[in-house]
Amino acid sequence: MNKCPFMNFFTRLIHNNKLIIGLWCAVSLVVFIKHNFLSSRHDNYYVYKNAYLHASENKILYGDYKDGLDKNNYGPFFSLFFAPFALMPDALGEFLYVSLGILLLLYGIYFLPLMEWQRNVMLLICLNELLTSGFNVQFNIYVAAVIPLTYILIVRGKEIWAPLPFLVGAFVKLYGIVALAFFFFVKDKPKFILGCFLWTIVLFLAPMIITSPEYVVNMYVEWFNTLIIKNSENISVKTTYQDISIMGFFRRMLSEPTIPSLPFLIGGVILFGLPYIRISQYKNKAFQLLLLASTMIFPVIFSSSSEGSTYIIAFVGIALWFVIQPQPYRWYIWALLGGVIFFASLNSTDIYPIAVRHWFRLHAFKALPCTLVWLRIIYEMMIKDFSGYKTNEEPEKKLVAS
Repeated sequence: MNKCPFMNFFTRLIHNNKLIIGLWCAVSLVVFIKHNFLSSRHDNYYVYKNAYLHASENKILYGDYKDGLDKNNYGPFFSLFFAPFALMPDALGEFLYVSLGILLLLYGIYFLPLMEWQRNVMLLICLNELLTSGFNVQFNIYVAAVIPLTYILIVRGKEIWAPLPFLVGAFVKLYGIVALAFFFFVKDKPKFILGCFLWTIVLFLAPMIITSPEYVVNMYVEWFNTLIIKNSENISVKTTYQDISIMGFFRRMLSEPTIPSLPFLIGGVILFGLPYIRISQYKNKAFQLLLLASTMIFPVIFSSSSEGSTYIIAFVGIALWFVIQPQPYRWYIWALLGGVIFFASLNSTDIYPIAVRHWFRLHAFKALPCTLVWLRIIYEMMIKDFSGYKTNEEPEKKLVAS
């Protein structure tokens, strides 16, 4: 019996590399058109540009400049990172900044040990979240890239270089530090630790190129204080659309901002760490990829700083979990994927009435289906033998030989 027309179309689609990569690359063009011809440029771009300008003038990076823009909450290293884009005309700088993030994430996905159709399905699942982060000119696309890039360099045996991606992410936005979860997969651990030490020094000193040592040290102190203040502001159930986390879900559903984060964080860390007891599985590629998926979801659903556009990070992990599942997919796997697509990814789109979209956002509902997938990943890592999981060793062999 022939497959239904939809399945025939979908099968052809997931094997069409050029089309799917073209869709991803088109996101930066869509952002360019929207911000230059259909609406004004997003405030985030000017926050990033001013981070460089303020640093070059030795002004505080985290002040309230009364210029109508959002505040900068990124580390001092970001002022140097964004410098090349800030020195360009705004339209070009924004276009290249968004494009570079998309290309890095594309690279991170395409060199995972997966088959062609698996990578393409991942790109399709993440496409709407990529658009959301792109429209907001978010650094979250870069964070979503540095975590798999760290894993890729570790399995390649590039211990000195492997810390660089996640440390770049951590020096800008702390989420990147979660890539240390792959430490037990490192073959030459002393060399990796040396790489961490060397790159930490380089990235800490780097902003001094455009400013001064005293200024950089002071700004790291200010950054730490800013993050503490921001955390207290994020948990407000009425004045912010951040805290799109599992803690935020309960705080908002119960209209009780005093619910503490600590019990959730302790429980999350314990669950996240449980699979490490399966030492015999460390060399299993499916186990490693499930840990990568868990690592990308964990900091998003347990962070009070998470907002809608942060979920590009989590969705890469969710998509990775889905594509390596044993086939045929069980009904509950489809149900979990459907839940995150319809109630997390698409909950801010026009498929829902405005009132429903507002309810989803106000109650941090996006975190719930993503948390359910994360719990499923922890369950699988604890009990599965992974013999039916779908991975491909060939991409790794090509990388090692390169």
